[in-house]
Amino acid sequence: MEVREHLSLDDKESVYYVKRMRYINSQVLCIEESYYNKTIIPYLNVEIAEHSIFDYCKTALKLNISFSDKYIHVIKLNKDESDLLELKEGDPGLLIDELFYLSSGEAFDFSKKIYHYVNSQFFLQSTKIYS
Repeated sequence: MEVREHLSLDDKESVYYVKRMRYINSQVLCIEESYYNKTIIPYLNVEIAEHSIFDYCKTALKLNISFSDKYIHVIKLNKDESDLLELKEGDPGLLIDELFYLSSGEAFDFSKKIYHYVNSQFFLQSTKIYS
């Protein structure tokens, strides 16, 4: 299973699954599906998920979230995705698979975000291009 591989889980370990819709200026921005390793995040409820899960991890659990790896793909939306994003089936979407790590290097969150192709824009900055 993709999630097990990304989070390096054995057969006895489980995850919390959180699916959320993200909005910007009252417009649909993206569908977010996240899987949190229960060994590292021992408790998660709806109230926490309705706010910032990362704030909870930092404040309540004292975790040091350090970095992430992003894998970016352009996809065609299926029926469920297009309905949620208020688009047509087959429209393009930007899929970002992201794996979040603690400062120890241990992965604790695998997230998939599918962005609305009209309502989203991104800024990427590069430093030290050539030295």
